[in-house]
Amino acid sequence: MCIVLECWCLKSLVAWELWNEGAELAFKDPTLGDSYHEDQLLRCIHVGLLCVEENGADRPTMLEVISMLTSEGMSLPTPTKPAFCRERRVVRTGTVGKASENASINTMSNSDYDAR
Repeated sequence: MCIVLECWCLKSLVAWELWNEGAELAFKDPTLGDSYHEDQLLRCIHVGLLCVEENGADRPTMLEVISMLTSEGMSLPTPTKPAFCRERRVVRTGTVGKASENASINTMSNSDYDAR
């Protein structure tokens, strides 16, 4: 059995909490050092938060994301708390000579995620 922790969920929640506190720069990748433009970094974080909205219909399309990132004068909507995420457990099953398949820990169905 292997446990898969979807760390993007944790990161998006941390980014959202920092954004709410007005401390988004604390989310900056330290390897950037001082080689970034603060307004561009803040805009990227803001757009990223819009991309993980709870309701998929509220998330921007890729065309909108490109516009948001390239049009500095465009005002951005206020993001809401990212979608709820939790740990996902995956059981790997299979026998020698047979392709392994994934089943959830409770043997119910697995969901496939498709972009819209």
